[in-house]
Amino acid sequence: MDLSNLQTWKDGLRVVQDAPQIVLPLLVVVAGGVWWFARKIEKSIRDGLKSQNDALREQNNTLKERLSLAQDRQTDFASKLDAVQTEFAVFKEQVRSEAAPAEIEATANSTSALLGDLKTANTALRHILTAQGGEYGVTGNDVRFTVTRRSDK
Repeated sequence: MDLSNLQTWKDGLRVVQDAPQIVLPLLVVVAGGVWWFARKIEKSIRDGLKSQNDALREQNNTLKERLSLAQDRQTDFASKLDAVQTEFAVFKEQVRSEAAPAEIEATANSTSALLGDLKTANTALRHILTAQGGEYGVTGNDVRFTVTRRSDK
């Protein structure tokens, strides 16, 4: 059976004309099967898109939560940065005015502790902005200073 041959098509048309009670129900069944299969494929595609949409909504909600957390951490970082700058200004003034060594030492240690807190806040903020969520805890450096006066020569 050569479909490019015109005689094949003429013979097929003659079969349909001679026995429509057999061919037409077969065509209806085939058309129904194609329609059913197309609906199944369409439903599968729709379900896939719906689940993909749900996953994107969940990802969006997660990113919104991370943004909110990052904003909170940024506020914390800014307040700690202000505290470090204020304490460092006090430290510089004490050094400039040649305050007592114990006072300078206490301010230096306080500034060091604040810098450790600032480092922790910075690391936590950076982690939230770059990682896939989760908490990140880093302890600051525990640096202590000892101040002694220079002897005049």
